[in-house]
Amino acid sequence: MALSGTYSWAPDIATIIEEAYEQIGIELKTAYQLKTAVRSLALLMDEWSSRGLNLWTIDEETVTITASTASYTLNARIIDFLDAVVRDGSESTDSPLERISMDQYRNIVDKTTNADPSSYTLEFNATGGHTLRIYPVPTATDLSIRGWAVRYMQDVDVAYTDQPEVPR
Repeated sequence: MALSGTYSWAPDIATIIEEAYEQIGIELKTAYQLKTAVRSLALLMDEWSSRGLNLWTIDEETVTITASTASYTLNARIIDFLDAVVRDGSESTDSPLERISMDQYRNIVDKTTNADPSSYTLEFNATGGHTLRIYPVPTATDLSIRGWAVRYMQDVDVAYTDQPEVPR
């Protein structure tokens, strides 16, 4: 038996909705039907997420750090950082950062100590935009933090020709 040898099938939103209508024996006829189907698809994905089916992905993220600054607000799409390193300006040297708990961070007496960062923590905010806190406070100006970040998948929207960002 011959196999296709491809792994790239990714239907767009309109194709998924059209298939759903065909499966229930209805022909998609109006723009309103398409609009409500997109809304239903977005709500279905929210329901899956609330039932524990995690619809997230992992990307490498970079946070540019500034001398004398210890906290950075992350993009609201970022849920968590799995690990992180400090990368120098020449992008040739990475120094690992140890993840510490918020309790450990709170117990640091002098949070203004200046040196190369060696640890980080996340302060989670209910509305997103979590705060990344690093310790000690960096003195160098040409550093960045790079790490694997867990982020939300992109929303399903009315661009019917877009492919939804969902697991295959």
